[in-house]
Parts: sequence; C-alpha cells; structure tokens
Amino acid sequence: MLTQLLRKWESRERKKTRDYEKEKDREKERKSDETKEARRLKEFFEDYDDERDDVKFYKYTSMHYV
Repeated sequence: MLTQLLRKWESRERKKTRDYEKEKDREKERKSDETKEARRLKEFFEDYDDERDDVKFYKYTSMHYV
C-alpha cells in the first residue's frame, strides 16, 4: 500500500516536472517572439517617413469628417 502511494506520488512529481519544463519553454518562446516583434516595430518606426509612407497606410478620405 505504502509503496503504491509512493509510486503514484513519484509519478505525479515527474509529470509535474515535465509540465513545468514545458511551461518554461513556452514562456521562453513567447518572450523570444515578443523581442522579435519589438525589434521589427522599432525598425519600422525608425524608417517611417510621414511624407512617403502615410499614403500607403492611411486613407485620407476615411479620415475626413462630414
């Protein structure tokens, strides 16, 4: 009885350890993606020129109020 409980507990602990490792890996991947996106946006805004790029990203007719 006691050895069976011990085996179940050890099995549960191994599963929890794997789950924690998977969660840590997912968090690492999320932070990596967030860093890549931040770098991409930084480059975009550094290179953005209002005179040149506003025409591509904004439709002036939709911005006029009647």
